[in-house]
Amino acid sequence: MAGYSRAAKFLIAALILTSAGLMAFAAWSYIHLDNAERRQDRMAAELADTQAKLDRTAARLEDINTVNKRLDDFIAQGGIREKETKRLVADTLLKLVALESKDAQNLRQVDELRTRVDETRKSATHSQETADLALEGASFMLEAAQKPPSEARRMVAFSSIVAAAPIKGGVIDGSGGVDTASFDYTGAISIDGVHVVSVEKYELKNGKANAITILAPGLQNLENNQLEIDGDPKLDSVTLDGCLTWSKKSLTKDRKVLWAAADTEGKTREVLVTAGIPVSTDSICDNRYDFAIRKREFPEMWIRKAAAVDTRTDSRDAPPNRRRKW
Repeated sequence: MAGYSRAAKFLIAALILTSAGLMAFAAWSYIHLDNAERRQDRMAAELADTQAKLDRTAARLEDINTVNKRLDDFIAQGGIREKETKRLVADTLLKLVALESKDAQNLRQVDELRTRVDETRKSATHSQETADLALEGASFMLEAAQKPPSEARRMVAFSSIVAAAPIKGGVIDGSGGVDTASFDYTGAISIDGVHVVSVEKYELKNGKANAITILAPGLQNLENNQLEIDGDPKLDSVTLDGCLTWSKKSLTKDRKVLWAAADTEGKTREVLVTAGIPVSTDSICDNRYDFAIRKREFPEMWIRKAAAVDTRTDSRDAPPNRRRKW
């Protein structure tokens, strides 16, 4: 810069520096604006995405509101139907109450007639049962008083005897081995294989009178086919079955008389009886062993039947004159 003054040179330098600064500022401004535009673009994109999410959320809320509205409609309709159903039920109950009130008198009359019919039926049934029972008792006693028919007088075989069942009471079964039964009462003792089975020895030394009857079924299922009666010579008596053939054999060392019973097949049983006890054979053969049991136990059985028939009419609802005390 020869030929320029110092002042000119200073101005020229100042202009150059000012131009450079403006250019740098312009460059900085350009870069800054570009970054700002980019940030604005990103913000605009984020705002658009947010708006889209808001739109989707609004749509879902609208769907939820629609569903809620439908539920409210259904609930409202259900409430209306429930009220209608309750009203119908109430109307029906009112009609039923009216009908029951109207027919109450007729129903009472029907109940009274039904009660009278039931009482009449019970009275007729009781009368019929009482008549049947009286006829049964009369027929049985008549049959027991008569002599056995010809077929009942036939001698028996042990192999054909069927044990009878007890009408009342239990059964004592001695099973195998030699068994002893002791009795301590006065009265008749029937050895018939009904209440006492498979017992070989009867201990009757009780100081009381016992009338002992030995029937063919009582000689079944005995150990060694032998029966022993140990009783009081001055008090007891023994009657042997008239449907068997009996023979007196001998006197044993222990003062027992041996009796042998033979059936129609020649099979035998032995009976030992204390010496001094009178022994006799029944003069009548009656092989109806089940009938003998019924005849012996019939009185108590008949009384029980009669009590059952009479007490069937005992009711708290029955008139006082029809009640019975036992």
